[in-house]
Amino acid sequence: VSFSSGDFEDDAEDEDEARDAGEEEEEDEDVEAAFEFFDPSEGDYLGMKGLLTGYLDGAVFDCSGLVDTIIAQKTVGSVVRLEEQLDPIAVVSAINLQKHKDKAFVRDIRGVLASRAPASLKAQVSGAFGEDGCALIVSERVVNSPLELSSPLQQAIFDEIAWATEDEPTEALRKSFMFSRFLLFSRIYIDKAPPAGKKQKQMPQRDGIGARDQVVYVRPEDEFLHKHCQWSFTYPTQTAHDIQGLHQYRLVMGIDHEGVARARKGLDAIFGKFLPEKN
Repeated sequence: VSFSSGDFEDDAEDEDEARDAGEEEEEDEDVEAAFEFFDPSEGDYLGMKGLLTGYLDGAVFDCSGLVDTIIAQKTVGSVVRLEEQLDPIAVVSAINLQKHKDKAFVRDIRGVLASRAPASLKAQVSGAFGEDGCALIVSERVVNSPLELSSPLQQAIFDEIAWATEDEPTEALRKSFMFSRFLLFSRIYIDKAPPAGKKQKQMPQRDGIGARDQVVYVRPEDEFLHKHCQWSFTYPTQTAHDIQGLHQYRLVMGIDHEGVARARKGLDAIFGKFLPEKN
């Protein structure tokens, strides 16, 4: 997958401007960067661990166990590298939460989310970890990754899940990828609106997000997944990275197959045609 920056031109009207344009020519040239998708491998271990160390905002968890599980599951999951760089800039995978329920990293993630979930959603969080058919979608990338990576990463993981239900060599493996719902764990920024005055109407909230609050989605796919999820909640990060008045929160979502299909379609319409067209 290749992306390039836009064209930039300097129209010099005199000799000074022409010289300036010449000096800046290298900066204004098109820059093309090739992003390549690979199956996770042992060589990605340290790079993936660097991407996932902050997965729980500084809370101690079995990051090594998570990375080992992603690498062992080669048929479903991808890493993305920039041209010939060795370290991945992105990783995406789907973890069967029931199959791996006894692993330390699953217990660690469950403990954090259960402690943060509002009372009204504790049963949904418990069900995600305690019932068959739910996958945790692990998706992390470097901060300055291009937005155009969003759609191919999401389309790839859900396509691979579907293919695995048909192509895995044993019935047990095929069944292990037959997911009916997905758990997603992401980051957003919220610009909190000032409290309404006594004479102003109190607007309803969803997920702790007020109707007047402005939400900035760090990853484009999260806006579509959030729109079509069955339930969700937010909580402020422990190691906050607030910027320009925006406060960072974690966004936890539960979504079923139908919701994923709608989210994928919306994402594809904005960020490139990666889904096959229906006749």
